[in-house]
Amino acid sequence: MTAMKPAPHPFAASAWALRVRPADAAALAALRLRAEWQVAEAADGIWLRGGPLGEAGTATIDGVPAVERHVVAADGALRPPGARAKRRSRS
Repeated sequence: MTAMKPAPHPFAASAWALRVRPADAAALAALRLRAEWQVAEAADGIWLRGGPLGEAGTATIDGVPAVERHVVAADGALRPPGARAKRRSRS
């Protein structure tokens, strides 16, 4: 019997975005030196965005107390991890 290989982390090979409550902003302090990540403050919280992390980099982002986590599609749309893109109708 072979062991099943775990599914890859959704942010390992995709751009990602997550939202943190303002009350949890201190949790982002250790990440402030990551030049490749973007941070924006909005009315609904603090948004953090970055490119693919690779399997080794996912542990860092998993420790962030996010209230929302998204994969960023090629068109910029935010999708929940594991969600499939909608099929476009053929004309």
